[in-house]
Amino acid sequence: MDAQQAVSALTFLWLISLMFRMGMSVPIRAVLDSLTQTPFLLKAILANFFLVPLVAYGLLAFFQPNPIVSFGFLIVVVFAGAPFGPAFATIAKGDTSLAIGMMILLATLSVPISPAILAFLLGYLPGSSPITLDHASIIRVMLVGQLAPLGAGLLVSAIPGSVKVTISKPAKVLSQVLMVGACSGILITEANVLREFGPKAYAGMMAVFMASMVIGWLLGGPGITRRKTMTFVTTIRNSAAALAIVSANHSGTEAPAAALAYTLFFSAGALIAALIMGRRRGADVAQEPPA
Repeated sequence: MDAQQAVSALTFLWLISLMFRMGMSVPIRAVLDSLTQTPFLLKAILANFFLVPLVAYGLLAFFQPNPIVSFGFLIVVVFAGAPFGPAFATIAKGDTSLAIGMMILLATLSVPISPAILAFLLGYLPGSSPITLDHASIIRVMLVGQLAPLGAGLLVSAIPGSVKVTISKPAKVLSQVLMVGACSGILITEANVLREFGPKAYAGMMAVFMASMVIGWLLGGPGITRRKTMTFVTTIRNSAAALAIVSANHSGTEAPAAALAYTLFFSAGALIAALIMGRRRGADVAQEPPA
């Protein structure tokens, strides 16, 4: 096994551990209750699967980077339902249960929707050459790496007694170790490519990030807490799934570096935004509409 294959395996294992841990972190009842908020969830689907990818497509059409770089950016943007979305929403004092319910819904819908959106946008990107998409591999990653461990985690969360507590700590440690290993591996193997991204690439990343924040905030109302929730579930993309797919299908190209570059960019920006929003708790409560 060479270095790139090892990184692909680590990334896939990180995705599995992350989804299992996220499913285990919330009661099934709380998730089911959050899924009854139909208008809010429909707006989340609109924001995550249509508006944000369209903004990214427009910027890529304008800047016209290398096609494989465009693929790397787009694959992060089109995959919604990020396990980290609820964590950032919690830091910002959003609605954690609602964020987790949205994450599960979006992650589930990503299995059939995201590959179709990716193929469609790549097909119409100006100046791009055809890029081969292994749809069977993508679906396999989403089913085995995302939905199956997520379902297993939800089942564990329903087990009474100390089983959940016993499993929780090692699952968290394992997820963190795998995350460090996967991201470090991509940084090492793609270091030369990362250094080649210039100001234009980072300006494009900033534009996509800011547009995602604005879209989430505008569609999240009424209520500041709900706006915060929508903002971070929309802005934080499912980088674990995207990196697993791009590493498995296009290792040795610029695509994994492009995917990682945007992942690091939006993660840092979202953390800063969440910390700032989380300091305004008192003002937020005063502005919430009556239930």
